[in-house]
Amino acid sequence: PPLAEHLRLLEGALLAGRSLAQAMLVGHVETFVERVEHVVRLRDMITVAAGAGGRVVLHVQLATADELPAASPQLEGILTVARPRIAATDVRHAAAVARLALGSGVVRAQATL
Repeated sequence: PPLAEHLRLLEGALLAGRSLAQAMLVGHVETFVERVEHVVRLRDMITVAAGAGGRVVLHVQLATADELPAASPQLEGILTVARPRIAATDVRHAAAVARLALGSGVVRAQATL
């Protein structure tokens, strides 16, 4: 699957001592559990590659329409319900969870709309 391949490439880059920038898009169809899984996977990769000198910066930002999958009637209905009432608060919440798992030096939040 594409996600497994993506994670394998990220881990390989970290083990090679590369610095990485990852983005967590907030405000589309992800769930709270999926956000936690995202940061736990990153934490596991960082732990495995700790001695190699690689670094990760995680950018938490609000998903915009052009960053979402192609529009479909089903997806538009989900997005209408899934997008938070106060998007900036949702971004701050996701960033706080990521900071708890990864450390404050790793996470950057962009809560502007």
